[in-house]
Amino acid sequence: MINKKSKLIKLSFIIVAIIVALTSIYLFLTNIPVAYAMELDGNEYDQVFLKNIDGLAKDNYGTDIDLVAEKELLYDLNLNKLGYIYDFTVNNEHGYAIVINYTGEFEMAEVFFDAVNPYTISGQAIRVYVTNMTYLYYDNQNYYLAKNDMLIDSESLKELKEMALYGAYDDFTYDNETISFTSKSEDAKDLAKRHPYLTDLDSLSNECVAIAGANLIQYWDRFCPNLIPNYTPGNELMGHYIYRGESEETNKLISDLYYDMGTNSNLAGTSIAQFKSGFEKYIKRNGSYILTYSYCISSGKLDYNLVKSYIDNGEPIVLFLSGFNIITLTNGDNSNSIRYTLSKYNHAMTAFGYKDITYTLTNGAQRNDKYLAVATGLREFSKGYFNISYKTNIDEALAIKIN
Repeated sequence: MINKKSKLIKLSFIIVAIIVALTSIYLFLTNIPVAYAMELDGNEYDQVFLKNIDGLAKDNYGTDIDLVAEKELLYDLNLNKLGYIYDFTVNNEHGYAIVINYTGEFEMAEVFFDAVNPYTISGQAIRVYVTNMTYLYYDNQNYYLAKNDMLIDSESLKELKEMALYGAYDDFTYDNETISFTSKSEDAKDLAKRHPYLTDLDSLSNECVAIAGANLIQYWDRFCPNLIPNYTPGNELMGHYIYRGESEETNKLISDLYYDMGTNSNLAGTSIAQFKSGFEKYIKRNGSYILTYSYCISSGKLDYNLVKSYIDNGEPIVLFLSGFNIITLTNGDNSNSIRYTLSKYNHAMTAFGYKDITYTLTNGAQRNDKYLAVATGLREFSKGYFNISYKTNIDEALAIKIN
């Protein structure tokens, strides 16, 4: 059911869309001098902002327009990305606009000329947009009204969540590739026939690091009983170990790690330092076990051979990534087809295996592709392979041993 406020917002989007269509605005506003602040990078949100401001500004100023703008991220009440607020000046008149994506479409939610940006916060607080003219910020695990710093109590927050807009997942792009070869060889290892593959909970936000930690704990619970109290992580089947999927116990595990790590307590998400401290805190609370981290980054790059040696020794790897890929690999007799699902955002995953493929191509050259078998933490595709060299930055990689 769509509430009345959402209907009004949608109507305003339609009106703006009509204005844009009537003015026949093109993507980069080639007929208007625009001074870009460094934050504008031409993404879909920027394009919607520029198109709409062009049309509206022409109505007020004619064709001689001088626009300067910068933007800040906006999050929804679950602290997931919702869009941006644009702080702009047109011909010395200040204003602001909000562009969001909550339906899968990039749309202008609000625009005001001769107005002051409602987010007057500073420091590391997170800007939260609820719905039309409802501006909050999130700081130190609490929500506040942006206009007067008033703390939002739990009952008011519950009411706001019922009327709030939530971000659509605009994260993924896709690449495709076909490799033709005359021969190939593989070096592969998996730590289980079916490794852990826990994914996100609807009740949490920015929980990928906690999920990566939960997949590690579930893996080691096989060897260190009671890491997850009163729980059996999987079963032997015909000589292979099969890890269980989601359960009440694993949901609680993710939630416990989420709070142990202090997720969203500073900036949105979980830092590497927060992962370590929260992971250690959980382990100490659930047994007299020894936790060992082994670093797999050498000279700023992932040491793939070192990663393989740790996996061969039964130690999974937690990966902290700035931009990542998940591949689907389809094998043919003389060709392999690769489908890349790509994200430009930060993420954490856990590797439970590797696949190292060397191809002899049809032109006689050789090609080596290095993959890790990962639990993605994503509900859309919970397991897959990660290409360590394709459109990704590996910020940290830690082999994890618990005994």
